[in-house]
Amino acid sequence: MKPYEVGEFVTINEINYMNAAKGIILDVSASSEPAGAMYTVEVEEYGTHFFYGNSLDSTEQTGENVY
Repeated sequence: MKPYEVGEFVTINEINYMNAAKGIILDVSASSEPAGAMYTVEVEEYGTHFFYGNSLDSTEQTGENVY
């Protein structure tokens, strides 16, 4: 699993109401391993939430479209 960076677009990968929602990384907690890092993510339609790296997938952005 790769570490995510502030400003990177991600997709939520959890089995809950936010599954497949899109978001952007706002902050990264200090951790020596990507799986142990906690990320602050602004999730479209759901606000700001905290996730571990294994709950996120990279999202490609092209122009103004995020998919």
